[in-house]
Amino acid sequence: MSRHRLGEMRDWLRRHRGVPKSAFASPGKRPSPKDHLETIEVSIKPQILQPTRITVLDDVITRGATLLACVIRLRKSLPNVEVRGFAVARTKKENRKFENVVERVEDGKITLAPNGWITREP
Repeated sequence: MSRHRLGEMRDWLRRHRGVPKSAFASPGKRPSPKDHLETIEVSIKPQILQPTRITVLDDVITRGATLLACVIRLRKSLPNVEVRGFAVARTKKENRKFENVVERVEDGKITLAPNGWITREP
């Protein structure tokens, strides 16, 4: 744990089995949210520490499957805690490549449809 102006940083999640990195995989080979959910577990016992809010930090969002799975896993384990995601950068939908910072997004949304597809706005 380390303290920052924004609060405490903790390793709430751990991956117990690796999956291919989305940024380097072709669109048909990227891990699904289900793949991520099956390989991520909460590493801190919720009974020991019960925060009011958790923000999951990610570096770059390609589709959002990893960040979405992390938020879902935490919400299932900590149903009374507000869980949100934050990423430093996101790829553009057209080419999924990170070239430069072109705009700042204050409030995006990643959604998992019943069929397993992910939508990302913007």
